[in-house]
Amino acid sequence: MLAAGVRPGGALVLSEPRASHANERWSNVAKMIITHAVSDLEHWLSRKSERAEAIESGSGSNVTDYVATDGGSNVAITADVADADAMKALLGSPSPEILAIMEEHGVVPPISTYIEK
Repeated sequence: MLAAGVRPGGALVLSEPRASHANERWSNVAKMIITHAVSDLEHWLSRKSERAEAIESGSGSNVTDYVATDGGSNVAITADVADADAMKALLGSPSPEILAIMEEHGVVPPISTYIEK
């Protein structure tokens, strides 16, 4: 990824971050898998952007949805998570706003989470 800066006099400078900074920035990110059932798969899929925004509020990024290949109602979500404890708290004791999103999306408990080790 390029970093941008402006030198005195207004000159734009583009540079690659040093490897050590890039590694430090990503060293605490782990992949998390979230699984649960949904009441209506097509409705759940149509709410992707809201779901990604909610997960990003708990330190997640790169949110990807998966559906069961057998046509069932089980789904999985993966996300890169910088703060696993924050994400576990978000899912374990959701705020009223997050709970409303989960209900609107048809999330059927229980929710299971798995973290990359």
